[in-house]
Amino acid sequence: MFFLLACVTSGTPNDTSAADTVAAASVWVSPIAPTTADALVAATDADTRTELTWSWYRDNTLVDGLEGPLVAAEETTRGEVWRVVLAPDVPGALDQPVSATATIANSPPVVEELSIDAGLTVASNIVPTIETSDADSDAVVLTFAWSVDGALAADQTGASLPAGIAARGQEVSLSVTPDDGTDTGDAATLSVVIENAPPTAAAAVLSATSAEVGEVVSVTVSGWADADDDAESYLYTWHIDGAPIDEDREELEIPDSAAGSVVHCAVTPFDGTDAGEALITGLLWVQSAETDGG
Repeated sequence: MFFLLACVTSGTPNDTSAADTVAAASVWVSPIAPTTADALVAATDADTRTELTWSWYRDNTLVDGLEGPLVAAEETTRGEVWRVVLAPDVPGALDQPVSATATIANSPPVVEELSIDAGLTVASNIVPTIETSDADSDAVVLTFAWSVDGALAADQTGASLPAGIAARGQEVSLSVTPDDGTDTGDAATLSVVIENAPPTAAAAVLSATSAEVGEVVSVTVSGWADADDDAESYLYTWHIDGAPIDEDREELEIPDSAAGSVVHCAVTPFDGTDAGEALITGLLWVQSAETDGG
């Protein structure tokens, strides 16, 4: 708070009219230590019944257009000295103008946004989205600190966390601290939990391209992969002329109803938690069962 007192002595000891006008007045500027991100607000304890004139000076130069007790943050720049002068419109209301000064300090940088996409797995590189701002237009340098289940990953100080550092179910936390070369801003933090990685498979192939009713055909799947090292497993859905039938196994005995139809199988890799992308086999043509000629 900045004070400059002006005292007035007027009238007789029994005459209170002058003292009621203002016996002493002060003016101050808030906040006490303003930065370029702060508006300047002047206040006074002078008698509010008196019309007052506010004048603002930037580095001892009068600023035109600023006639009230408020200066917007956009008007100020780091290092400037601002002075507000309060003077009465009515002669005698104050013995002399009063003033207060404030020096504009650096504004620490701010992390405006910190986010990470959902659905991260052990196979994902974790790359956050970060937006910063600095009221002084300074270049902002970021410091990154990564933790896994509360333990600091001391060797991970980059802007992203490589895949494989954290396993399924573990919590990854990120702290981002901005610095503009003068001040360090508040750190922004964010935590995410690593989700299960669905499995994949490369190919699914039928054991034949044609068969008769009653024959058994099978499907062979290759190229299983699971980033969480889950056990290999598949879901099978057989189709006759495109319609699914209730057979969840890797073999199918072709029913009589399939004579003259086409058969295929949809094979879905499944790790016990999530299903991967289904693989579709080629078509198998079903002939009628051969009969004895007699």
